[in-house]
Amino acid sequence: MSSEGPLVPQTTPTLSLDDIQLLALVGKDIDYAFKTVVAEFAVCGAYFILASMALHTIIKKPLRTARSRLLGSLLIATFLLTTLSCSLDIVYMQARIKPVITVDDPSVSFSEEVQGYGKSSRLRPIFIMTSTMETGGDVGLVFILNDILACWRAMSVWALTSRPFVGALLCFLIFATIGLWIPAVVLDSQIYGASATSNADIFTILAIAGSATSIAANALATGMIVFVA
Repeated sequence: MSSEGPLVPQTTPTLSLDDIQLLALVGKDIDYAFKTVVAEFAVCGAYFILASMALHTIIKKPLRTARSRLLGSLLIATFLLTTLSCSLDIVYMQARIKPVITVDDPSVSFSEEVQGYGKSSRLRPIFIMTSTMETGGDVGLVFILNDILACWRAMSVWALTSRPFVGALLCFLIFATIGLWIPAVVLDSQIYGASATSNADIFTILAIAGSATSIAANALATGMIVFVA
């Protein structure tokens, strides 16, 4: 019997220096995306627990008013939107990685595969949905709904003479956030991910301003609740 040695491939694929640099850039982006998703799930896990406890408290109330039903509906809506947002982040990351690690057309070079990394037209619907829910910073549909819930809770316990002024201020901050969020989403969808290129571009300005008003509304509402407690 003749022993056969290990099979030696006829051709050995090689990567040029440019290909290696491109692969390193893709690796850094994948590493960043993975860390972002892990951190997001850690934070959202705590949010899910708090939202479930609040919803359980509302359901267990012996007397359910229209206000409590609306509050419960908003909690369910934010719960579902947050779940969808986390899921879309994973889908978006997987859809961006797949063209790099799986080659459908052997005739396409590695550099050509990487050049199309994250730019597939199939990603656009996912990107638009993600941008709508978490546009940038602390502005997005999920954050706006949470701001509304926080302000609602604050106004329900604030019985001081400054109630009209504080209520008007909270409404202004929420509507300002919405007014900054809508054009940011439209702009982000049009330029498709090329938004955060500079701190001076219009999208970044809208996102930062929207984040500031959103944080201000939530901070004021939280401060009111703590003050009354």
